[in-house]
Parts: sequence; structure tokens; C-alpha cells
Amino acid sequence: MPDLPGECEKGKAVYLLSDMYYPGPYMEELLQEHGISGYAGLFVSCDLRKEKSDGSLYQWYLSYVGEGKKLHIGDNRRADVQRAAEYGIDTYHIYSAYELLAASAMQDILADTVSLQKRHILGLMVSKAFNDPFVLGHTGGRLHIRDARQVGFYFVGPLLTEFVVWLGQQMEKMKIRQMLFPSRDGYLVKKIYEIVMDGGVQTVYFRTSRRAASVAGIFDSSDIKRRGARKYNGTYGDWLKQRFGICMEDADPRGNTMMDSSDGEMMEQVLSDYEAAILQNAQEERERYLNYLDEKGILGGEKQAIFDFVAAGTVQHSLERILGRSLQGLYFATMNLPNDMYPEDTEHITAAYGNLTSYGSAASCGMQSGLGQHYLFLESVLVDGSESFSHIDCAGNLVFEKTDTQSGYDKVEKLQEAALEYAAEYRKYFTEPAAGGPEPELTDELFGMLFSGRCIVDRQVREIFKNDDIYDGIRTYRLWEE
Repeated sequence: MPDLPGECEKGKAVYLLSDMYYPGPYMEELLQEHGISGYAGLFVSCDLRKEKSDGSLYQWYLSYVGEGKKLHIGDNRRADVQRAAEYGIDTYHIYSAYELLAASAMQDILADTVSLQKRHILGLMVSKAFNDPFVLGHTGGRLHIRDARQVGFYFVGPLLTEFVVWLGQQMEKMKIRQMLFPSRDGYLVKKIYEIVMDGGVQTVYFRTSRRAASVAGIFDSSDIKRRGARKYNGTYGDWLKQRFGICMEDADPRGNTMMDSSDGEMMEQVLSDYEAAILQNAQEERERYLNYLDEKGILGGEKQAIFDFVAAGTVQHSLERILGRSLQGLYFATMNLPNDMYPEDTEHITAAYGNLTSYGSAASCGMQSGLGQHYLFLESVLVDGSESFSHIDCAGNLVFEKTDTQSGYDKVEKLQEAALEYAAEYRKYFTEPAAGGPEPELTDELFGMLFSGRCIVDRQVREIFKNDDIYDGIRTYRLWEE
């Protein structure tokens, strides 16, 4: 709120009336700190022993200022509007942030907001998103998303924070002593975990990927067949390079031949022809990768868990093979379990949002999952600014894939900063996270509203969300087109 001399210049006196337990001098200092000045008088119930809520403050005010036309502006329907009108004062009702949410296209989120934890979550989001009383003007009741920071604070921050609360509870129950956050999906989650949760568990962020872990995790021909069976979009030469780290011989005519999923015979022949080279390269990459993991402190004997976002367990399974021991997986959601790596009754993986069967599906726990329908959007902003990790070369250098997914990362950083700001606000006000348990379903529903037509999202925000899948031969593409 700006200073008020403009109204005074028009011959209007501006008075501030407040039902407040702070005394007037303190209120004046507070107003001055926020740049509010130029008012003719400040009348506080604490000083006058009179209140707006029972009308006595209005009665005193009228006797003080005398006759003339008066307008009272406030957000409390009873104390600021009805009471003032009873004393012949014109009124203008400013809707509170809660009332604006209730009147917006996002009002469904209030249907089951009964727990204290749910009120905490929505309170933080609403305090920012609906702080402007005119925020819904000319939008048809939809929240207008103009920049990345809004996405980070309103939608991504709440979802990740509630997951982290769930993650902390699972780690405590399982007596986890070291939590592994792999690149790139673990970058932002680790940062939020360290803001929201108390210490006591060692956290490690380290470089890995399906490419890096699966190649280093090849020990025999059955591993080769498992890696090769996954569908790939590209030539045999690209497939051999990406899946196994091997360059096809220049004279091999199959190098530029597009793969055909129905031609299993050619795929098997290529793998047979290059098996020895694949196994030799896998051993060399594994030795270098083990040295790297040792440097990161991952080879210790502590009980370990590994985070993954939405996954079938490829990275976890490969790392288990490399390390020679089991890890506990703690995921947002699993994808298409059971599989040949993890049977249906596995206790190696626990997921907050259950099992997804395809992109855009609901989780197996039965809820209509915003995460399941739009998880690629979230995956595209969890990253750390580097390209996907490939392997460690002979000189000990970390090698990354060459894509353009990270162009425009400055906007992603703005989103991440706002998500971290949400987590910091959460921790500031709620020093005992989720005493009644986390509320992942609420934040999942909130996240889904970003894409459901309940918000107007500017083009420059939609352009932030990009994805690729080099491991499957899919190049960079935009997730959110017109």
C-alpha cells in the first residue's frame, strides 16, 4: 500500500481504524516500515478500548470527525462492512485471500481442507497467490500465472515439501542412515529435504543416470539382453553407443539402419557381434564409477536408501549390482511394476504415489493423480543445470550428454528458488513438520490444477517445460504446446 497524500490533496482525510491488540505507537512504526504514511489519524482499539466488531469504535470515530460523507474499506464482512453500514458509513468490501480462493476456479481444493496440515499448506500458498484483492479481475475466476516463480511457490514447492515430509517419516521408520539423491532428479528434492527436515541422516548428491548405471552394471550376456530389450528410437549405431557405450565399426552397414522393434533377430545379432566389446567396456566403466562412488562416500556400510522420481527401478537395480548389496528405494511413484528386476511383492521400493502404468495415468492407490498425469513437467524442473550424466572417461573426467534441454535454465532456477522459498516458509512457521502426517493427496491435487484450465498460464511460463530421453533416443521437445 503506497503513502496517501494523493487523497489528502483531493481534500479527503484518510483515517486508519483497527481492531488490534498492539498499541498505536507500535502500529505507527510498523506502518512506516512498510511505507504507509500520509493518513490523518490512526485509531486502535487497544488504545481506545473500543472495537469495530461491536460498533463502539465507529461511534467514537463519527463523533471525532463530525459530519460528512464517509467510506470504510475493509476485508471483514461483519466488522468492516455490516457494522460500519449500521452507523451510516458507506463501505467497500475487500475480499480476503481465503474468500478469493473460494470464489476462484480453484475452489475445489477447499472441499476437504479439514486437517491442520492441509490448512498450513493452503495458507502459505494462498498468502502469496491471492494476496492482491484484484487478482481475479478480468480472468474469469482463474489464477493468472505470469512467471516461473509463481509455479515454484504455488504448485511445485508444496508438492515437493509434502513428499519430503513423507520421505523423512519413511527414513525414520526404516532406520536409514545415508540417503542417496542421484542426479538429476534428486537435486531440488535434496535441497528441500535439508531445509524442512532435521539433520541426523547423511545425504549425498551424486552423478548417475540410466546410461551410466546400466552400462557399469553389465556383468554377463543376460544383462546385455535386458538392456537391449528396451525400445529405442534411432539407428543401430546410436543404440549401441547410447545403451552400451560402444561405437559401431565404420564398415558395419547396420550403423545407419533405423531400428525396427519387430526385427528381434537383427538386434540379437548386433548384440552377439559386439558382446565382447560391451563386456570389456562395462568392466572398465564400472571400475572408474566405483572409484567415483567411493570418493562420494557411498561405499560405506551404513543402511542406505536411494531416491528416485517416477521410475521402474533401472538405476537402483544397476547400482545394487555394482555395489553388491541391496538399497531401499524411496520414490514419488513407480512405473509398471512388477518387472523382471523387481517382483510384485518387492520390499525394496516404497512409493508415495503408488504405481503408474503409463504417462497420464492415475496411481495404483486409486486417486486421480496430478503427478501421474503430468510428472514429466515436474521432472523437467528438478534438474541441476547440467546435462544428463553419461560416464567417466579414462582420464577420470565426468562426461555428459549433448542436448539443449538446459537452454533457458535461468527460468528453471527462478522456479526452483521459489520452491525453496516455500520450503523455508513452511519450516519457519511449522517447526514440527506434519505432526498429524503429511498430506500428499492435497498437494497432488493442487499441482494438477496448474494444467486443468483453472489457471491462465502465459506462454513464457509454458516454454520452461522441456524434456528429452536420450537413453531411449528421444531428443528435446516442449511439453506444453498451445
